[in-house]
Amino acid sequence: MSATATRTSVSRSGDAMIETPTGLKPVLDVIPEHCYQRSTTRGMLLFGRDVVIFGLAVWGLLSTNNEALHAIATALLTREVLDGEEIAVLVEGRELPELKPSDDGPRGKTPGGPDSSDEPERTAEEQSPHVPALDEGQPAEG
Repeated sequence: MSATATRTSVSRSGDAMIETPTGLKPVLDVIPEHCYQRSTTRGMLLFGRDVVIFGLAVWGLLSTNNEALHAIATALLTREVLDGEEIAVLVEGRELPELKPSDDGPRGKTPGGPDSSDEPERTAEEQSPHVPALDEGQPAEG
């Protein structure tokens, strides 16, 4: 079907045959030319409005759930990782159970995983190769 195709329809009273355009072209033809012109000032004002609205939304969220946010921050300082259930417990105002020390190390890290190694600790000299200073071991030019 082309962009300028029309469809004939009959009104309810049955008096007149009305041709209605189909497609997007007739709709775009009705939009005035000044609507297509870009205004930097208007764009900046709209951007500023959006920033203010976003800032107010963030401020509202932070100011209404202040106790829950402090509880989550405190729990993260001691546990480093929280799952969804633990966050829900904190938001409800309840206390988390005590963290039991384990041989696994911090939660989320498993022995033998990418963060652990079975090799003994190396000294600083063993970890990085010696890089001579600029004047060390090189003949002087001249």
